[in-house]
Amino acid sequence: MQLTPTQDILPVTAFKKNAKAVMRQVRRTGRPVVLTVHGKADTMLVDARQYEQMKHDYELLKDLVEAEQEIANGRYVKPKDLLKD
Repeated sequence: MQLTPTQDILPVTAFKKNAKAVMRQVRRTGRPVVLTVHGKADTMLVDARQYEQMKHDYELLKDLVEAEQEIANGRYVKPKDLLKD
């Protein structure tokens, strides 16, 4: 997901004037658009499917980090011990 500054960073006023076209661009290119207020980044507009995928990926990464912490703290069961039960 790479930004193209000349196309993907817009003042919020430009977005208001061309909302449908900007939304089409986000869906077509898969790139988010950064909306600015007074020249500073304020909001990102992303495709809904992409957002869902990013959220899923984030949750998976969180679970992996938690699992690694559990292992590092010695809170795990060895696979051969699972078979004994």
